[in-house]
Amino acid sequence: MFIDDIAERISKSMPELKTILLQAGIKGTTEAFIKRTLVSAFYLSCGINILLLFLFLKIKISPLFLLITLLIMTVFLFVYLLKTPVVYIQKRRKEINKEIIYAGRALLIELDSGVSLFSAMLSISRGYGMVGDEFKKIVTKIKMGTHTEEAIDSIIETAPSDNLRRLLWQILNSLKTGANVARSLEEVLDQIAREQMIEVENYGKKLNPIAMFYMMMAVIVPSLGITMLVVIASLISFNMTLPMLIGLSVVMGLFQAMFIIIIKSMRPAVEL
Repeated sequence: MFIDDIAERISKSMPELKTILLQAGIKGTTEAFIKRTLVSAFYLSCGINILLLFLFLKIKISPLFLLITLLIMTVFLFVYLLKTPVVYIQKRRKEINKEIIYAGRALLIELDSGVSLFSAMLSISRGYGMVGDEFKKIVTKIKMGTHTEEAIDSIIETAPSDNLRRLLWQILNSLKTGANVARSLEEVLDQIAREQMIEVENYGKKLNPIAMFYMMMAVIVPSLGITMLVVIASLISFNMTLPMLIGLSVVMGLFQAMFIIIIKSMRPAVEL
């Protein structure tokens, strides 16, 4: 089919997409993902064009213009939807980084108590959110006959979090060199903990001016501005209608929601 050929060509031009899909936890081949994305972009473009036709019924629109618009929108939406795995990776990375210290400490305690590495990883795989899910993949591979080093190495390649990769790499390196896994693990956990503390401190420094700006633009200015607007409107005999006040309220609500989204996106992936 024509769409299969397009998906195959795009897949060959994006060899890194396979790793991105694995890190995002999206199953299937790159060709299948590209095909689904292309079809979704086309259907969305058709829906947008139909909506535009209903909105501009009185305006005669050329079929050629609609076709060109459809193609442009399909390409734009395809490129946009093609970035969705990156969003999934960022979400998974944040979830993993929240639990990495607790999972690592639990793994360290297990090893210090004399438990084997496999049993310790099996224990971690039963909890700790997405960190446990990654260890569950390792345990499953080992149960299926894969060597421990190969199982850990395969997860390192697809892990969405740099901290988790460093943790697993330290375990893998200790297994290859015969070093003490617990001591190597303790060192990398201390380093990750220090880096997370630095992220929290930097977040606090950025939060202070943003909070002050929020107080000015989202609290003080709207309250005083509406008061002054009502006073001025009464002086010049301008009638403030209910829809106008509702519109101002909606604008202020969107403004405050924007600030909340910005602050939330800046928050470090650390369980405070």
